[in-house]
Amino acid sequence: RRTLKIPMRSYALAVWGRPILAAAPFALLTFLVEKYWAASHLLLFFVQVTLVLPLALAGFWYVCFTRAERQEYAAHYLQPMMKALRLA
Repeated sequence: RRTLKIPMRSYALAVWGRPILAAAPFALLTFLVEKYWAASHLLLFFVQVTLVLPLALAGFWYVCFTRAERQEYAAHYLQPMMKALRLA
């Protein structure tokens, strides 16, 4: 607090609160997939992870980054990737 001049509550929210909130839907869906569609072999496990992982990325994208950060990251990283893949 003394070094960075950031209130402890703001720091805790940014470092712990937002990531936990962002990961909650991913954790819930992972639990449900494992409960109702248990992987019987390794390949199915990787298919499950591949299907559920975009929810984690979306959660972190919208919860952990501000609108300005999302716009900046999209301009610098997503648009060039889309052009390279010829999706935009």
